[in-house]
Amino acid sequence: MSRSLKGLGEVYIDTIQPALAEDFLRQAYKALEEEHTEEKAEILNLLAENALNQGKPRRAARYRQLAGELLHLASRGNFEARMLLRTGRLHAAIKLLEEKRESEGDGYRPPLSFRETPLLLSLLYSLTGEADKAVAAAEEGIRLGQKLKSPFVEAIGYVRMGHALMVQEKRPSKPCHEAYERALVLNDNLGVVRGRTEVLMGRCLLYGYEGDWLAARRCGLEGVEVTEKVRDRWFVAVLYHSLGIAAACCRKFEEAKVWFARARELFSCCGDSFGKAVSSWWLAYLSLKEGKQDDFCRNASEMLELCENLGYDFLLDKATLWGTLDPRASVLILREAKRLNICAQYAEWHLKKLGDRDDLPSVGYTLRIKTLGCFRVWRGEEEIGFQEWRREAARRLFQLLITKRKTLLHKEEIACFLWPDADPQTASRDLKVALSTLLCVLEPSRQPRSPSFFIQRQGNAYYFNLASGYWLDAEEFETLVVRAEKIVQEKPFEAELLLKRALDLYEGDYLQGATQDEWCLEERERLLVLYIQAAEMLARLLAARHEYHECINWADKILEKDPCWEEAYRLKMYCYAKMGNKPMVMKIFNKCTEVLRRELNVSPSPKTVKLFKKIVNQPVSL
Repeated sequence: MSRSLKGLGEVYIDTIQPALAEDFLRQAYKALEEEHTEEKAEILNLLAENALNQGKPRRAARYRQLAGELLHLASRGNFEARMLLRTGRLHAAIKLLEEKRESEGDGYRPPLSFRETPLLLSLLYSLTGEADKAVAAAEEGIRLGQKLKSPFVEAIGYVRMGHALMVQEKRPSKPCHEAYERALVLNDNLGVVRGRTEVLMGRCLLYGYEGDWLAARRCGLEGVEVTEKVRDRWFVAVLYHSLGIAAACCRKFEEAKVWFARARELFSCCGDSFGKAVSSWWLAYLSLKEGKQDDFCRNASEMLELCENLGYDFLLDKATLWGTLDPRASVLILREAKRLNICAQYAEWHLKKLGDRDDLPSVGYTLRIKTLGCFRVWRGEEEIGFQEWRREAARRLFQLLITKRKTLLHKEEIACFLWPDADPQTASRDLKVALSTLLCVLEPSRQPRSPSFFIQRQGNAYYFNLASGYWLDAEEFETLVVRAEKIVQEKPFEAELLLKRALDLYEGDYLQGATQDEWCLEERERLLVLYIQAAEMLARLLAARHEYHECINWADKILEKDPCWEEAYRLKMYCYAKMGNKPMVMKIFNKCTEVLRRELNVSPSPKTVKLFKKIVNQPVSL
């Protein structure tokens, strides 16, 4: 009898339904005779885990203590790490899990549901701003779910991937939506209602960052309704907090403050110091925006003291899941805290880490610049609309400064680039007007005649401030490709993930359709070649994994950019040969011959001819 009740309790723990689990576990415990100490200790451990799922860490610790007094049992499902997570000791949880991951074997074992080590690590990394590690751990969790044939573990892996990508990209993105949707489909197929709640939390944040308050509110409230039924107070606090972030991003400040206050109260009841700190960060930020100094002092003081005493420095200088995706937003809080002598030394230390200088205006947002494809610029989460630029010359000046960002540009050089046919006096006047407009667009709150944070001057030369903490898609694209190149031989799977991220950024050629000026064409051609090289590298990795259709897809994308890129034809011939389609091999070789003769008046290279002959006569290897 006890064993059956215990089994039912475990099912409800694994599907995160603590209210039902508790009833069955208590009945199972009562059904045991006094001498069954081992079985009693095991049920107490399950009750401890269930109490943790309800957001009751003190009760969980008491159950754990009672179990230990009966019998010393091995840790089930990373209980200690989850206790640390839910009580705000994030770094301790990470250390514990990283040590455990090193000792875990590769053999088959029963799945541990949402308690798997890489799944917990991914969430912790997202909370502490370690985005790359969060993505890698989520990917590991997805593969583990597939290996253990556990759709629920795989679903949680995709949820954690959605969180990680949001932090990594520092914005909502198509891959985030896709990860959450994949998780939802897997979960709904299993019929685990509680499994939806973390997806709803992620979507609440995602829609909030996209400015869709109605969708964000719907997701958040649906998650609250489900979670309240299973009496998980800690995750209810998480959902309240997510609703607060979404409301703040949608400029619903009064609603945001209500949600954050409720979240902080619940986090406090659950003993989660990090939850209190992150809710206080947002309340301090909102108080500052509304000019309410007393509220700011109270919230900033609590937040900064928790950060300084408990090691939550990452909350102030990194993009994090429950903090801000734009670390420069902390600059405004830290500057005001320093001015009001609130943890002044700690605030000043963080300002230096963020590259803030007293001689420059305070800018509480990161400039995000998209140059691959359609040119777009954001001040934090606010996109600069086409009408806001007012003058096309201001846009072109900014594009020039970004393109030549590693050099000083003298006034005369800028005039030659942008107004080559104008006389010096006219060019100088046009530059002055364009520069004034540009500074107003990038920094609307800047006082007249005060120095600019983003566009700086040295004598008669101008340059873009590389220490401003900006984000540039072309730079990120190049960084990811270079990182992939360095590890492609030793770590092909990680290289493949990096290449896919890089190629997702390449939505079109550099400043596509914006200008045909020589200063732009050189950079456009350089990045195009890098794109083709990255696509080729990815295609070769896919071919090595026998993903022939996807490899052919990337080879076709290469040929769209450069019809004479012979390696793309070779990859297609190889893939079709592996699929046993020699007629297509013949067709591709003939197409290659035709294009090269028409465009370059040359024949295919000996390497291409040799591969073709090998395919015709025998199987080949890449």
